[in-house]
This record gives sequence, structure tokens and C-alpha cells, in this order.
Amino acid sequence: MKGGRLSDRLVFEKRTLTLNAAGQTTITWTTGFTVWGEAQRQSEQNCRFIIRYKSGIGPDTYRILFFNAIWTITSAVPDHKKTMLTIESDFSALIEATHMLSTKKEFIDGLPTVRPS
Repeated sequence: MKGGRLSDRLVFEKRTLTLNAAGQTTITWTTGFTVWGEAQRQSEQNCRFIIRYKSGIGPDTYRILFFNAIWTITSAVPDHKKTMLTIESDFSALIEATHMLSTKKEFIDGLPTVRPS
């Protein structure tokens, strides 16, 4: 892959599990790193990201912010030389629950499609 194709700025947020005062596990997200990559929209709900190889990226460790949208990583597969990493992602954490007569999109647990500015 030529470097000129890696023209999209991707922010990776790291997942951290902590215990709250009640002893329940909570998930928090913090900015991990930012890289140049290529975003290939597969559909309205799915996107493929291609970045230079970086170890440790997977569904249980990171999520991606791209154009203020939160993308859940479903798989991360390196090429055979471990120079590039292909990441499949979707909006799987966001389950649309819009009523058929409503024009407003709503999501279970109040999770927005995009992060507020």
C-alpha cells in the first residue's frame, strides 16, 4: 500500500475495566493513540480501516473514532509480513430502536451514533 492512501486521521480509544464502589465492573475509554489510515465504508453500518501494523489492537482492547463516529472493532488481521493491519468494524454496540412512525433515531441504552461536539 502506498503511504498516500493513508489520508484519514483515526483516533484509537483504549478500553479499561475498573471496579466501582459497588464492586461492579465498568468500562471507561481513554485516548490511546492517533494514526493515519484508510477508511473504506462497506455499508452504512460497517467500515474497514487499514493502518500500518501495530500489535495489541483487537475487539477487546480498542475502538475507533472517525469523523466523530464511534466504531466497534470486530476483527484486526495483519498481512503476512506484518506491515499493514486490516480492521473490520461496525456500529454493533449501537442497536437502533426507532419506532416505525417516528422520524427520530433512538438507541438502546441511549448510546448516540456520533459523539457530541
